[in-house]
Amino acid sequence: MLKDSFRGRTKLLGSLGDSNCTLEIDEVRNHDNGPYCFRVELETSKKDKYSFVNNCVSVKMIEQASKPELQAEQSLQEGQPAVFKCSVKHTCPSHQPTLTWSHSGNTIMGYKDIGHGNWEAESLLTFTPTKEDDHTSVTCTVKYHGNVQVICVGVFADVWKVHVESEMEALVSSCVVLPCSFKYPAQQQPSDRIRAMWHIKNKWDDIIFHKDQTRVLDNFKGRTKLLGSLGGSNCSLEIDEVRNHDNGPYCFRVEVETSQKDKYSFVENCVSINMIEQASKPELQAEQSLQEGQPAVFKCSVKHTCSSHQPTLTWSHPGKTIMSYKDIGHGNWEAESLLTFTPTKEDDHGSITCTVKYHGNAKGEMTATRPIFVKEQANLSHILIPVISCLGTALLVGLLCFFIGKRYK
Repeated sequence: MLKDSFRGRTKLLGSLGDSNCTLEIDEVRNHDNGPYCFRVELETSKKDKYSFVNNCVSVKMIEQASKPELQAEQSLQEGQPAVFKCSVKHTCPSHQPTLTWSHSGNTIMGYKDIGHGNWEAESLLTFTPTKEDDHTSVTCTVKYHGNVQVICVGVFADVWKVHVESEMEALVSSCVVLPCSFKYPAQQQPSDRIRAMWHIKNKWDDIIFHKDQTRVLDNFKGRTKLLGSLGGSNCSLEIDEVRNHDNGPYCFRVEVETSQKDKYSFVENCVSINMIEQASKPELQAEQSLQEGQPAVFKCSVKHTCSSHQPTLTWSHPGKTIMSYKDIGHGNWEAESLLTFTPTKEDDHGSITCTVKYHGNAKGEMTATRPIFVKEQANLSHILIPVISCLGTALLVGLLCFFIGKRYK
């Protein structure tokens, strides 16, 4: 009764006495689509039997095995335990797939029924990364019952890292600050044990910053300096008196005085500078229609990249001013000035001007001007005085009439 093509490839799993009629089909072939129906025969006095032809199973063939899913943080901390998770879904619980790793460590294997005939095999790998693991890879290999699939992921331990902005803008003749922070594998060292330099990309000897000025290119001497503390991992660089050929790209290099004297050039994370010949005008915000006697607020702001020498903002009108500076990210800053004063009718149809002066900008100041219109306060004196005068006269006449009438009674 059994078809030749299925001989030796099918078997029941579980116990029929427990109402478990689960079927395993082994060595699945691309024509094993079905649909397949279950039939049961019970040896009772009546020999009950039934075919469940209304509840059959079709099998969808998958020619290519699924890749396992590999989860891990790409950026790891040297010396801190890391956990990798590799998992795969399948429909063959009688022959669970095996998951193996290319890296040594502690592994935990688990299997989970996720419903509707689907299972998930999962392996957890735990190990402590070292600097030798940096820029290597971890591979998880899944071996199915009769198939193989591989997946890889890169592992990056926190060995040598730098954070810079890949592109910055700079106003010619002003300054620009290149934000920079870094990490290195050794124990944190004080500033006097860390040597820093900035150089032109792919030109190791073209140094634009070094503590020893004799090693700095002539056209950068006296124009560059580090801001912040190297001991605090701050490698931010100021370039002053920016010239229109200071485009870069510039790369940071660090040398740490440890037992091995570690050193590294971050040539894959350099900074290019876009030159701006004309300074930006400030942005002036205010209500054009003001009320006489009511305080008015004017806001003037400008964005820039020279945080070590903030621009100055001045006003053409006297009043109370509040100056503030805000880091708006990616090396950009905003300088803002608020002006408060109480307008009078003399201010009507006048104007107000905000002037910005950038550090080192020899090309003059930039201004923004707004007209202002002042509504006068309502003046009721020309109405109240005649009314009061008339009321007073009427009251006086009334009193005189009262006393005269009383006298002649």
